[in-house]
Amino acid sequence: MNPAHLRAGTTATNRAEYQARAGTPGSPLNDIRGARGRAEALRAAARSGMDLDAAITAGLSPLDRDQPGLW
Repeated sequence: MNPAHLRAGTTATNRAEYQARAGTPGSPLNDIRGARGRAEALRAAARSGMDLDAAITAGLSPLDRDQPGLW
């Protein structure tokens, strides 16, 4: 965990930030497997030597999957 990215906030600001990030196409928060399913899939891919990009893409909806990269 990186404590440098943490900041104080209320439950309301946390929910608002989550909803804003979850609505962004391509966001990890849009993963159809959920947070735990995404983590387990990425861990399994890393352990087996599979392509991590493919494991990430597998959890995205077609809308999120087809978004062009920003960089």
